[in-house]
Amino acid sequence: MSKKNCLMVLIIILTLMIFNHAFAQTCVNGEEPPCDEEATFVSVAPDALFLIDFSGSMAWNPAGGDHEYGHDLSCTANTTYCGTDSDPANNGFRASSVSGCSVNCSRLAILKRAMFNILDDDNTNDINNNDSISMNVRLGYMRYRNGDDMSGAYGSGNIRLVRGIGSAYQQIYCLASATTGSCASTQSTCKVTGECIVGTSASGGTPLAAAIREAKTYLDYHKSLDNAKDCRQKFLIVLTDGADTYACNGEGAECGDYSYDRRRATVSAVKALKDAGYKVFVVGFGSTMPAYLQNNLNWMAFYGGTDNSLIVNAGDTIAYNPDNNPAGYCPATVDPPAELTSSGTCQGDTYTDWFAQSNDPGNAPLSGYAFIAGDATALTLALRTAINVIQESIYTFSQASVQAVRTQDEDFLYEASFQPVNDDPFWIGHLSKYEILANGDIASSSMWDAGAVLSTEMSASDRVMFTLKGGAKTTFDTTNILAADVAAADDTERNLIVNFIRGGETSPDVTNWRLGDIFHSFPVTIGTPSPYYFDKVDKSEYICPNPDNPYQRCKAFDLFREDHPRESSNGKRLIVIGANDGQLHAFKTSNGHEAWSFIPPNFRPRLKMIAHAAHPTADNPSLLGHQYFMDGFISYAEVWLGTGTGESKNKNDWNTLMIAGEGRGGMTNLWSQSSSCDSDFNEHYATTDDPPVYYPNYCGYYAFNLTANTENPLFSWRIGSNTALSADEAKHLGQPWSKMIMSRVIIGVNEKWVGFIGGGYSGNNCTTGTCDTSGKGFYVIDLMNGNVLWSYTHDKNNNLMAYDVAANPAIVDTDNDGFADTAYIGDLGNNVWRIKFCLKKDTSCGISQWAGGMLFSGAGARRPVFYMNAVTKDTDGNLWVHFGTGDKTDPTFVPTDGTKDRFFAIIDKDRDSTTAIAFNTLKNILSSGNFVPATDVNNFNGWVLDFLTPGEKMLAESTVFMGAIYFTTYTPGSASDPCDQGGTAKLYAINYVTGAGLFSGGARSTDIGSGIPSAPIVSIGPTGIVSVYASTSQTGTGSGSATKQQSGGTPPQACLIPPCPPRPQDGGPWGHMYYWRDNRLQ
Repeated sequence: MSKKNCLMVLIIILTLMIFNHAFAQTCVNGEEPPCDEEATFVSVAPDALFLIDFSGSMAWNPAGGDHEYGHDLSCTANTTYCGTDSDPANNGFRASSVSGCSVNCSRLAILKRAMFNILDDDNTNDINNNDSISMNVRLGYMRYRNGDDMSGAYGSGNIRLVRGIGSAYQQIYCLASATTGSCASTQSTCKVTGECIVGTSASGGTPLAAAIREAKTYLDYHKSLDNAKDCRQKFLIVLTDGADTYACNGEGAECGDYSYDRRRATVSAVKALKDAGYKVFVVGFGSTMPAYLQNNLNWMAFYGGTDNSLIVNAGDTIAYNPDNNPAGYCPATVDPPAELTSSGTCQGDTYTDWFAQSNDPGNAPLSGYAFIAGDATALTLALRTAINVIQESIYTFSQASVQAVRTQDEDFLYEASFQPVNDDPFWIGHLSKYEILANGDIASSSMWDAGAVLSTEMSASDRVMFTLKGGAKTTFDTTNILAADVAAADDTERNLIVNFIRGGETSPDVTNWRLGDIFHSFPVTIGTPSPYYFDKVDKSEYICPNPDNPYQRCKAFDLFREDHPRESSNGKRLIVIGANDGQLHAFKTSNGHEAWSFIPPNFRPRLKMIAHAAHPTADNPSLLGHQYFMDGFISYAEVWLGTGTGESKNKNDWNTLMIAGEGRGGMTNLWSQSSSCDSDFNEHYATTDDPPVYYPNYCGYYAFNLTANTENPLFSWRIGSNTALSADEAKHLGQPWSKMIMSRVIIGVNEKWVGFIGGGYSGNNCTTGTCDTSGKGFYVIDLMNGNVLWSYTHDKNNNLMAYDVAANPAIVDTDNDGFADTAYIGDLGNNVWRIKFCLKKDTSCGISQWAGGMLFSGAGARRPVFYMNAVTKDTDGNLWVHFGTGDKTDPTFVPTDGTKDRFFAIIDKDRDSTTAIAFNTLKNILSSGNFVPATDVNNFNGWVLDFLTPGEKMLAESTVFMGAIYFTTYTPGSASDPCDQGGTAKLYAINYVTGAGLFSGGARSTDIGSGIPSAPIVSIGPTGIVSVYASTSQTGTGSGSATKQQSGGTPPQACLIPPCPPRPQDGGPWGHMYYWRDNRLQ
């Protein structure tokens, strides 16, 4: 699949090298970040053209009468101050101004005031250049009135472009100077000779359909000159108070036979705009607008791809189809057969041929798409809502196929990618398998694409899909899923949702595509338990199942491994991935066939946000942005769930456990009042009500046991052991961004297997103002049942934990006794926390002796740590903690105050110290030269490397291997093409102690292309060849894998610049050192 150059992807972490299998290996609308990595796609201001009705009826009051004065600025009828009239349309309005009834309430005056309010975006009661900066939308203005003059000459006539897109807001409103001018709210005429909104009068009929077609002519021309046309969103905002009066031989009056032709003409004109890539908002103005006109305006908005978010949608969206009009919307014969029409009433008169008997947008009820404003307040609100939606389109996407993540295992590389789709919340996902050749290169073509296999080789009914109802596994189909389970209005909507999730897309170019985009999640291989794991705690000996050596002795784990072969050849080896189609997918590595998929119960009510039968749809997903669902990290490990010291294990107590976090998907429905996370959801543990309402069940992580059969996962628990959390446990948990790292600790003399996570993400900190404690904690989870075994939090332990702890924890065994005794984790305030557990020698140590504290304080400019620390020991036994900073929620940010992100190497010299290491105790190796261990270890607590280029930041984890630490950085671009903000990707390779560069000439980094780079993967092939793989999100064109083997610089096979790391203490080969985050320190 071709790769286009518009930057479309963020980099999600590649962590093949995280833990030995038995210790925990790896073998992103609610509160979400303001930009996230989607901001690296494109950031260009959208375009919006106002198309405004200035026909004669705009001089009427909102009810339709010619008395223009009302009581107040709301312009609702008021008979107390403005009296009554024999004409109902004039009740509550007067023809002349009197005390208490002196506000100009003509639709024209209301419109002008509303437009002033919109254009005065910064609310200073003055329209000037500051407003265009504040709104960040390029605006233009076109008006229509009098007669039908569809000539294409939009610069003059009854339909006229007054100000082109990109005009200064003050020029649009009052024709003030584009550079220094302004418009006050009291301005009533254009400041110079010409035409502007405030100086325009109302007259004549309503050439609505022609105006929409002429607007398209202008938009097409303007787009052709736009160097950002591939990524800039463009909108038309149509404002009208009545029906078209000229299309299809109309004579200027709204009422008359065959008016349905003119209604069809307006919908077809809007649909042509939508088909050309423009979205059309429709605003109708008038308090007594008849139903046929409201229906017609709603059909215009529906086929214009927009929605009125202020009210609920209603109506049958297949009741009218502009493509099915007999003979087109303006038939050749003026008098169609009588049986095709029916009578109707317009302005009190009856017309025989008013409605078409079928396919008439005026006679097909629909609501919730157009804005129907009956007074001044509603009009301003409608326009403001439309502008808000347009502002939210700033980060938009050109279509491309781009890589996101990949991992290497079993001489194969699995690469996840996705294809953003404009106007669709469901993006297309891919997961491909590539062979890695003997020389380390990646084969040019994939062996399979799981997305394609799922869509073409499996029927919807054959898929094994399940969810949880009442905590029990339940097949996800229309038999077992009720309408209420998916927040559907009825069984019809339930069927649409379930059938879409099972059966996939319906768009012609991607029919039946079922795999959604894989954004922040990454592939995890579930295979045979690791052959490298040696359980040094287990002292039992069993006869090995080896007929060639009957005297060989094995431990319980070895027997467990022999009993659970999971290979591609027997179909039990799986690759598991989370996708933003609401599912956790498991695919067979042999052929890419889906083994099963799981839908978390708290996602079920949100599935309707992506489910649709056609474009556009009843729920109008074309208006929705990209949706996050199963978007977090997946953990997988072999764990021992027995009891006691662990010195005499049984193979049956070993289990294969997989834990999936929802990541960015865990937002709006993260907390539940249901113990099974089935219903009654909220985005927070507690509401802000007085008294608050509590939602004590956390729905962010789900654990499965895959021991018996990887193709039939058994649900084990969610955090809290499937029950409510305590207040302190609950209020410090945020969005589940942190990967659960599994390992074992010692409690007294007993072995206990646990999971470690950071508190997650909230986007808030507790340094100023009201403190939102969500995310400000560290948790230890009992892998037996999901209970919170211990936690370290802002309120309970340390109020300096004031920032979100969203990173993955680094878990290490500092004394090599087989038990994890220390955890390191960064927070979003550039601090690193150290959590200490028991050492094996401390036989009286229990959970109550576990303690935490700040290891490093990065006080000063905020430099967030989103990624796992890399921890290792040097030859002198010094413990080094490596980490980098960079804001993954705003990758394109370039500071203007000189602040730079950094890479740190901290020495943890004293396990018992309670004083945080300060920044000024680190050696700046950029300005002061490399770290010299012999002398500097006594003078400094490590070193720091400032990134040279403003905006350069680290957006993926680092990797330590053979004395080198590898990491990548991203620097935002400033390309002349606004759709190609690829920026610069660098790969760093430096000595993990001295900071010396390992590339040619002592360089610390090398450019590896454009776009956001992945984390580097160090991989050892079957022949012992060591390769470093890294890739970028912008890979140019061509087919094949987006992952590239890096060449040049010092090869990773050898440590050439001392000090070099010691060999593994268990005598294992260098060949499996890439599991460097084994609990041993190497």
